[in-house]
Amino acid sequence: YHTSHKLVNGLRFAVMVPEYYVPTRESRTVLPESFSKGDTVYNISHASMFTAAMITGKTELLKNACKDRIHQRYRKNYVEHMEDIFEKSYELGSCATYLSGSGPTVLSVLNGNFNGFSFEMNRFFADGGMNWKCRVLKIDNVGAVVSTASEF
Repeated sequence: YHTSHKLVNGLRFAVMVPEYYVPTRESRTVLPESFSKGDTVYNISHASMFTAAMITGKTELLKNACKDRIHQRYRKNYVEHMEDIFEKSYELGSCATYLSGSGPTVLSVLNGNFNGFSFEMNRFFADGGMNWKCRVLKIDNVGAVVSTASEF
């Protein structure tokens, strides 16, 4: 089952990608075999809050909604400078910053200052000798589309 909702106009994602790759299989090895009920409930409730905030536009909820007890603390050793990147992104106005999947890509949700955020993050990476790049992307409310060659 699924449902579709258009996300709030004006939000964008900053995608921060390093020049190295961490295989998902490898990053899974640092995760525990099981999680406590408390940590699981915590993450489910925060994921629900994230979804609601993205649909309603209550961006003030996003930073708290991205708090995690399941994977980020275990995988941070695979993501060079992760804590520094999170801190800088919030300093520059990110509504939310989180590790994308198993990493090492980091995402931030932005509600403005798109060019400034990208410029400052790329400068932060360069000044710190970090081989990362930041790119700001519009949110796609359509998703994947199958087209025939004649439609191009």
